[in-house]
Amino acid sequence: MLLTRPIYETENDKKNEAAVAARLSKAWNCKLVKCAELYMVDWVIEKKGKVTHLIEIRCRKNLSTKYPTLICSMQKIIKGINASEITGLPFVFVPSFTDKLMWIRPTRDMEHNITMAGSVRRNDPADIEPCYNFKISDLTEVIEK
Repeated sequence: MLLTRPIYETENDKKNEAAVAARLSKAWNCKLVKCAELYMVDWVIEKKGKVTHLIEIRCRKNLSTKYPTLICSMQKIIKGINASEITGLPFVFVPSFTDKLMWIRPTRDMEHNITMAGSVRRNDPADIEPCYNFKISDLTEVIEK
C-alpha cells in the first residue's frame, strides 16, 4: 500500500518561490525553469537548451540574522547532492530571507550537521525529520543587480 503525505505548499508559497527565482535569474543573468511538483529539485538553470545547475529554493519569513543556522530536509539535500554527483551538474541551495538572498553548494564532503527538526505548527508528527543545519555564516549572499 502506497502511503502519501499531505502537500502543504500553498499558491502563495509557489508565488514567493517564483519571485525568488526571478531575483536569482536577474542577479546571475540566467534562465531558471521550474521543475514538476515533487521533483528532486525545485528549479534548474538552463542555458542554450542545456541544464547547467540544479537549484533548491527555500523562502523564509525571518531575517538572516535571527538564527545561527538554517534547516532543510535531509532528504531534499541528499537528493540534490546525489543528482549532482550522477550528472556532474552543480547543486545549489538558495534560501531567501526577508533581508537577503543567499546560497550554498552542498556536497558530500562538507561538514554534515544533521538533527531532528521541522515544523510543529501543523501538528503533523511526520513534519519532524532529519534535517541539515546550515550555518548562516557559511552561506554566500547573492549580489542583486
